[in-house]
Amino acid sequence: MARSNVTFAILGVFVGYVLALPYVAALQSPSYSRVVVFGDSLVDNGNGTYKLSNRTWPADSAYFDGRFSNGLTWPEQLAGLLHVAHVDDYAHGSATTDNRVAKGCSGYNSTLPVPDVRTQVHRYLAHVGHADRDALYVVSGGSNDAFFGLLSGHTPKELAHDAVATLRRETERLQRHGARHVLVPTLSEMQATPYARKYSLGVARLITAAFTREVNHGLRAWVDGGARNVTLFDVHAVEALRA
Repeated sequence: MARSNVTFAILGVFVGYVLALPYVAALQSPSYSRVVVFGDSLVDNGNGTYKLSNRTWPADSAYFDGRFSNGLTWPEQLAGLLHVAHVDDYAHGSATTDNRVAKGCSGYNSTLPVPDVRTQVHRYLAHVGHADRDALYVVSGGSNDAFFGLLSGHTPKELAHDAVATLRRETERLQRHGARHVLVPTLSEMQATPYARKYSLGVARLITAAFTREVNHGLRAWVDGGARNVTLFDVHAVEALRA
């Protein structure tokens, strides 16, 4: 994968600074056939939890067309910047990386089980048989592992280790089936989100911060250690640019 192409395009999505746009426009991106997305609410384009809940969740009128945001998700915007017409989104809001470790549930009372990243990848491969070698794959997740896993008594370090291992394993599974271009984002600072600031105790924020650090350290170590055809998008770097 051409790392600079994807990295600068994402900067255009996240940073939004006018100065970044000429760099994005000047990119000569690969001819990706489509963008295929796995993950949680950060990348669910309305094809996941909204459909699973019979279009009842998310219920907030501020959210856009079944998404957990007030507009297009960043993979959708990235596809536009890369001039890719097709986005196949398997993500589900509230998904964890592995339900066997931490079970993700959505809905008003968090009682609706949702498919984890493992299941999302399995469903994709079961549907297509062989991964599209010209597609760009977004393999994301981890935040909900902390949210649901900590309630089950797991430690932040255990959950972080399992999340990184799952993301790596599913990436490698896609690659064994033909995928050549994979994008893996790090986690943002969960404790800095409006939800965490309003509802989380100080101790809980410290715990989620420790989890985030562990996950991001593990992802960087994996990718920098020679992961084949995997681009790491360091969300923290983008957050620093916006600060």
